[in-house]
Amino acid sequence: LRAFRPGKRGFLRELLRGRRIDRILFAASKADHLHHAQHGAVQELVTALTQSARDTARFRGALTSSIAIAALRSTVEIDLDRNGHSLPGVKGLALGSGQTVGFYPGEFPASPTRVLAQARAGAAQWEEGRFHDQAFAPAPLSLPPGYGPPHIRLDKALQFLIGDVL
Repeated sequence: LRAFRPGKRGFLRELLRGRRIDRILFAASKADHLHHAQHGAVQELVTALTQSARDTARFRGALTSSIAIAALRSTVEIDLDRNGHSLPGVKGLALGSGQTVGFYPGEFPASPTRVLAQARAGAAQWEEGRFHDQAFAPAPLSLPPGYGPPHIRLDKALQFLIGDVL
């Protein structure tokens, strides 16, 4: 946050104190690597990780928010069958091999306070569940004119950051 000058914007304020950043969005990218059911837990972890910076920015008059996004969606959600149990997963092109793979990343921890407490205690891994990542290549696009590439919540991020300007 040291790179920004958070605070309320206004013509007179900008003349006297210089330009200010009035909105700050803390984003967790690559949300397409998780099933949508786990996006809330990712967003809560980002909120917990940035709480001090959010408090400082809000004290100075800036609006803040947290979000899980994917600027370019490279996967689709699927249900994977493992030993008769349905697991929420994603499917996409594996980076490097180009093969289509179904992937279950594991359960993202639901409690950000527990994750932060474990990290402060020096834990190398989360106690609850195992979480893994898979590198996915962007899917080939064949979009009709007027359509943008698939994304996750990029529109909401832009609405928060510059919606009132437009």
